[in-house]
Amino acid sequence: MKQEYFVLNETFVDDEIYIKNDGMNETERETVVEGKIIQRPQDVYEFYYAKKTLKDFVTSEVTTHVVSEKFKAVLDKIGVSGVAFYPAKLMRTPRSKKSFDNYFMMVVESVSAFDYKNSTYTGIEEENYIGTVQKLEVNASKIEGKHIIRLEELLFPIIITQELKEALEQAQVTGTEYMPINNFHFPVY
Repeated sequence: MKQEYFVLNETFVDDEIYIKNDGMNETERETVVEGKIIQRPQDVYEFYYAKKTLKDFVTSEVTTHVVSEKFKAVLDKIGVSGVAFYPAKLMRTPRSKKSFDNYFMMVVESVSAFDYKNSTYTGIEEENYIGTVQKLEVNASKIEGKHIIRLEELLFPIIITQELKEALEQAQVTGTEYMPINNFHFPVY
């Protein structure tokens, strides 16, 4: 059976939270964008949230993801590799008395798996440059055995297997939606 892959996205509903991270320095931000492990992480990353409904998966910018213990537990149970977790707190303001313990999650497994032959895109294959994507396909043989990755050719999206998608759904993780990879467009408007 052919492995199916999905883009992991955050759901957006008017009353759900959004987050902002002001505590990361420029070096950490660059490391996050590059998808590399932070060599000297902070003890706890602080994210500020607005709105009411907390979710298990929240994003800020395209590469910053804050996840709950429930979300992390699903990945741990499946044995997902290629992901780094750093302690994080969600708070309303810097002086908030109430905070929620979470994790700042980074997908650090980058794979050169963009399928140039079967994707519809603009760019230069010889230079691994992708300008736009109208239809995304991946080379499954390069991903084999990995449940969650980033593509080397694109900063985002997060690509997950059907097995991980089903495990997240079964655990009733909130804040996630799963787009079949061939429905992904870049840039996203």
